[in-house]
Parts: sequence; C-alpha cells; structure tokens
Amino acid sequence: MTLIIGEHDGNETRLPAFASTLGRRGVQIIVDRFRIDGDVGEQIRTHALAANADLLIMGAYTRPHFLEWLFGGPTQDLFTHATLPILTHH
Repeated sequence: MTLIIGEHDGNETRLPAFASTLGRRGVQIIVDRFRIDGDVGEQIRTHALAANADLLIMGAYTRPHFLEWLFGGPTQDLFTHATLPILTHH
C-alpha cells in the first residue's frame, strides 16, 4: 500500500491512524511525500498513477464547499478529471 501525502509547508504531516493498524497486520506501507506547488489535482493524479493506484482515498473540501464550487479547487478538479475510483472523507 502506498500513501501519497502532499504538503504545502515543509512540515511532515502525521500518517493516518489506519497506517499503523495495517502495519501491525503485516501490510507493507510505502509513504510518498511531495511538496505541493502548482496544480494540486494534477500532482495528486500523477503521484497516484505512478504508485499504480487502484483507488484514491482522500480528504475533501478543506475549504467551504460553496467556495470550491464557485471558484474550483483540488477536490472538484479530481472529480472532474478522475482517472481512477475516488473515495472521499471530510
């Protein structure tokens, strides 16, 4: 399993709690961290496809949904240009 984590600042985002649970059960976890610069949706798609992803599980709508609908944003971009199934969590 590969976790891709995009970050705006240089700080390391904590791994989700399920990563340690899976690790204890013998699932090998690879972490691909990248610095977000430019088109967030495109960067996420690129990293997911490079990891041979079958499914993209991601957080969604970090900005108010109305603003993202009005002005666009990474979540809307990923839905519009989906290249693999997406499961979101808000």
